[in-house]
Amino acid sequence: MRRGNNRLSTLSEIYAYFRKNQTPITFLSPTPYNLLGLGRWINKFEHVNYFDSFDGTHPKITLPREHGPHEFRSIEDVNNYLMRHKEVRAHLKKRGAGKLLLVMFDEATEDIARELGQGLRCRPQSSGGISIPRSSPPSSATTPA
Repeated sequence: MRRGNNRLSTLSEIYAYFRKNQTPITFLSPTPYNLLGLGRWINKFEHVNYFDSFDGTHPKITLPREHGPHEFRSIEDVNNYLMRHKEVRAHLKKRGAGKLLLVMFDEATEDIARELGQGLRCRPQSSGGISIPRSSPPSSATTPA
């Protein structure tokens, strides 16, 4: 049951909230492993990755097909490359305004996300957990098949 502070307080509430989610949520990372499997629990959740760990067979992972040799110095470099890639940009535009989840990001990442009309969601530096903003409830929707 929701308390006066409008927080989700039980696992059942958290599960129901994310199953009804209508905001596109994209985990952008070199590989999908940090959050692999969340697509089963969160409606409109997908991955955008650089490395194809599943040889193109995973239904919730998008990879840019065109890319030549790159020398990345950090995870932030990979994420920024992905966000600048024409195929990734087209995919995010097609999905609509949403939220990007990133393990690592920098100021350039924030600028690119704003340019793309995407919000950033990540673990707050000062907390031990994940912050889930509750500005408005998700739209009513049927549970996906």
